[in-house]
Amino acid sequence: MDNETKQILSEQQLLKDLVGHPGWTVARKMLADKILELQNAFNLDDRTATTMLQDLRANKKASQILWSFLKEIEGTATQSDDNVQTTKSYIVKLEE
Repeated sequence: MDNETKQILSEQQLLKDLVGHPGWTVARKMLADKILELQNAFNLDDRTATTMLQDLRANKKASQILWSFLKEIEGTATQSDDNVQTTKSYIVKLEE
């Protein structure tokens, strides 16, 4: 296995360990609450309609980026098991 593959598998394992930790549930909920807060139009200050629209668009984009980040972390952690199984299935031991 080359170094790049080892690095990728190592990072996936670290993310799997992170997502599997009980603290991840707490951190994920806190981040999800912040994202939902960003999406709340009632949190905008009373300004002009144009400014409020710009703020809504910016908040929507920030929310999309953060949700994508969460999905990427959790998806990579899930992918870790699949990759370990795949690499193990291609390892062939030769008799000495």
